[in-house]
Amino acid sequence: MDADPGRPENYVRTFMPNMVAASQSGGSGFSMLLLLLPFLLIALMFFSQRKRAQATQRAQAALSVGDEVCTTSGMYGTLRRLDDATGEVEVAPGTVIRFDRRALLPANVDPVSGRVQDENRGDDAAGAEGDAR
Repeated sequence: MDADPGRPENYVRTFMPNMVAASQSGGSGFSMLLLLLPFLLIALMFFSQRKRAQATQRAQAALSVGDEVCTTSGMYGTLRRLDDATGEVEVAPGTVIRFDRRALLPANVDPVSGRVQDENRGDDAAGAEGDAR
């Protein structure tokens, strides 16, 4: 039996596969985006974490004896002695506690973002409490 292009069933057999292929090829860009999106998000998280870690390392390297410091656990004090591995922090008159150097940050540095907080703007907790009184 010869295929008559005028008959509806032959039209469906001949042209429908071409239409389906055309519609699927247009969606390949979207599916590629869906595959790449998680990798882009992971890369963004990796680079932002790396930037924060470098800022923290710079702040820790700038520590010197006599600086006001905050530990990673939130204890504030004055740095009394500092060597390569540890630091001694005076938290009250006559009370000195030894910490790992990696646990110490300058008191005006936000431990989450690694940014230096401006005391004049009231960004830190002490400045905000002082303005409220």
